[in-house]
Amino acid sequence: MSLTTPKRSQLHALIFAGASALMAWLTPGIGAAQESRMIEGVRPELHLGIGWHGDLGFGGRVDVPVVPSGFIDGFNDELALSPGGDLYFGGGKNDNLYGDALLAVQWNLYLKPEWSVFPEIGLAFIFGDGGGRDRLHLSPVFALGGRYHWSSRNSFVLRMVWPFGLQLGITF
Repeated sequence: MSLTTPKRSQLHALIFAGASALMAWLTPGIGAAQESRMIEGVRPELHLGIGWHGDLGFGGRVDVPVVPSGFIDGFNDELALSPGGDLYFGGGKNDNLYGDALLAVQWNLYLKPEWSVFPEIGLAFIFGDGGGRDRLHLSPVFALGGRYHWSSRNSFVLRMVWPFGLQLGITF
C-alpha cells in the first residue's frame, strides 16, 4: 500500500462527508428546535468563495421566505427562494474571470438556538471562461450549508456548493 495524494474527487467526498457529520452532530431532538432563533423576513447575504479549482470570488444572495411556517408541524423550518450571483477569479491552471446568476430553493431547519442548516437545489447561468466550458451555460446547483446565529438578524454562513465550491459569509 503506497501513500499518494488523494484525487480531487476523493477530496470532495471527504469534505462532503465532514460537513454531513457536522450537520448530524448539530441535529438535536424536536424539543430543542422550539428554542431556536428563526430569522424573520428577507435575509441579505454577502460571501467569499473558494472554488474547487483554487478560484477565489465573492457574491451575494437574498433569501426570501415563501413558506415561513415550514412543512413540519411543531418544528421551526421554512422554505425560501435564494436568488444571487458570484464573480470568480480563476486560479491554478486557469487565469480567467467568470460569474454566475442563480436561483435556488432553500429549506431551512432551525435546530439549536444558535444553529440552522439547509439543503439547496437550483439552477445557475454561468458566464465567462470558467472551467474550460462554453462562455454561457446552464448548470444545476446543489448545496449544503449551515448558519451560526449570533443575533436575531445576523449569522455566519458556511455553504458547500456544487459546482462552485465553499462559501463563507454573513447575513444581515
